[in-house]
Amino acid sequence: KLYNFKHVADRIGITPQQATLVYMLKHIDAMCNDAKTGKTYSDETIRSRCMDLINYATLYAA
Repeated sequence: KLYNFKHVADRIGITPQQATLVYMLKHIDAMCNDAKTGKTYSDETIRSRCMDLINYATLYAA
């Protein structure tokens, strides 16, 4: 259960909760960059990133 978060956390010496925040920050940074430049540098939509953020926040709170 939640293998990816645990695996990544173990590999880089952080907690699974911190790994979740790293994943969230990746999306937030991309969204900020898109807003700043007015360009999208990924095929991932804003809606998709927002849904991922909701999912990560839910996992973080669990």
